[in-house]
Amino acid sequence: MKNYTDDKFGFVFLYPDEWTCEKEDNVISVYDSENGLGALQFSVYYVGNDNEIDLKAELEDFLEDYESFEVHITNGFAYSKLKDSERWWQYWFFQRGNTLILASYNCEIEDEGKEDRAIKEILDSFTQNSIN
Repeated sequence: MKNYTDDKFGFVFLYPDEWTCEKEDNVISVYDSENGLGALQFSVYYVGNDNEIDLKAELEDFLEDYESFEVHITNGFAYSKLKDSERWWQYWFFQRGNTLILASYNCEIEDEGKEDRAIKEILDSFTQNSIN
């Protein structure tokens, strides 16, 4: 596994050796550039130390344009999955220290679930390593 460290927001995550990681502004994209089916993206926000975030409400607000979705809380993540006319989408909101992260993954509908194991490993490895 490769290691990604974000000095601005003070977090670290691991991703598979064959995958690529790119950052533009506050958006980080992780994907298998050779054999990948979709892309995992992180949008990162600084929220400070004293802010308690209702992750479920935040994700519900974010997804309000979709006709049908359910948001669940599991292991500190607000999570939802849905299909639109062309793509399979998964969304997560979670907080690590002073950082709020919106993660999204999308792929073709017929590829649903094929990269779930790698995505779970990346999300589970996400840790705060410093407060910046």
